[in-house]
Amino acid sequence: MNAALIPAGKSPALSPEPKVWIIGGADIDLRLGLVRKLQGFGYRMSVAGTGPASAFDEAGIPYFAYRLGNRVDLLSDWLGYRQLLRYLRQHKPDVVHAFDTKPSIFGIAAGARAGVPARIRTITGLGYVFSSETVGAKWLRPLLSRMHRWAADRADCTTFYNAADRDYSLQHGMVRADRQRLIPGSGIDYAAFRRQIPDPEQLARLRQELGLDDRPVVIMIARLIPEKGVREFIAAARQLTEQKVAAQFLLVGPLEAASRGGISARELRAAAPTVWWIGPRSDIPALLAASEICVLPTYYGEGLPRVLLEAGAAARAIVTTEIPACRELITHGVNGLLVPPRNITELAAAIRRLLENHALRQHVADQFHDVVRQKFTLDRIAATWAQIYAQLLRKSCGVRAVPTAA
Repeated sequence: MNAALIPAGKSPALSPEPKVWIIGGADIDLRLGLVRKLQGFGYRMSVAGTGPASAFDEAGIPYFAYRLGNRVDLLSDWLGYRQLLRYLRQHKPDVVHAFDTKPSIFGIAAGARAGVPARIRTITGLGYVFSSETVGAKWLRPLLSRMHRWAADRADCTTFYNAADRDYSLQHGMVRADRQRLIPGSGIDYAAFRRQIPDPEQLARLRQELGLDDRPVVIMIARLIPEKGVREFIAAARQLTEQKVAAQFLLVGPLEAASRGGISARELRAAAPTVWWIGPRSDIPALLAASEICVLPTYYGEGLPRVLLEAGAAARAIVTTEIPACRELITHGVNGLLVPPRNITELAAAIRRLLENHALRQHVADQFHDVVRQKFTLDRIAATWAQIYAQLLRKSCGVRAVPTAA
């Protein structure tokens, strides 16, 4: 792919290939595939993030580290904003595209102050503050709502991953109706994901390394915070084990014990041998392929859960919750099973239903696999972003930018 870029009349000076900066947080490496795809549309890509630079260094993509934590820290936030402002003033990108909560606030503010022509913010999920009923979350909600509104006024477009987040933001004045758009997630590089699935012999070795036997494997992959439903998964696994249901339960993900009084390593070790926690892993395609069912019992303020797309790409059956983000992907009984959030009995029953009904398990897995392959590929999402960039550049700079097939 490439982009034909033709200046129209007198406009701000643009490079032959417009410069796009992607700004994100600690998980910025998840945007690497998108960045590569956008390069194919003729955009010169750079990335700013708080996570490791190694993946971008290896890909030859300029990476700029800055400081911005997850918690409310006025000094740290101000320093992160100043770093971004210096970068943007120095490198003068044509487009700033910020993902996640804090980057979409401070990155957009820096872009506006630096005079970046086109500014986009993507809300990947409203998160803990808008999904939790704790005193701390309720106290922060009005403040964060005002910050979202402030940032949205400085952006050309705010995009959302699901209709519920968009509607909530419109209802509470956090975004303007004429400056918002719904985008179906970040997409998944389906072909690359499938290439990472090992052959049967390698999968057999992986199962042996993990200490798995011939029983079906039920896996949960997530950041290990309570709102992802970790405790509900462990409780459902115990319930099924007590019922003598033949299954093995794997829990995969990084520990975030310092986050909101989260889940401790001691608590996870106590769940063994019913549930085996194997920590964070990079071989997610292989782990999903070695499993039969993927469970995400979340009640977090999700955008569009990536792990569900990955499970779909691996053609694995899904049990998840009836929250808006998951309902955007899963239709109960058609391409997965939905259960009420925080309902351990219903969660256990849904897992058992798929374990004991192989035909249903295969049907819902195949159906969602087709959905992911047809609607949520990275190619489709990248083409959408390329068009949005083109539209904003045309509007702000008088440039006609039309992505075309190479």
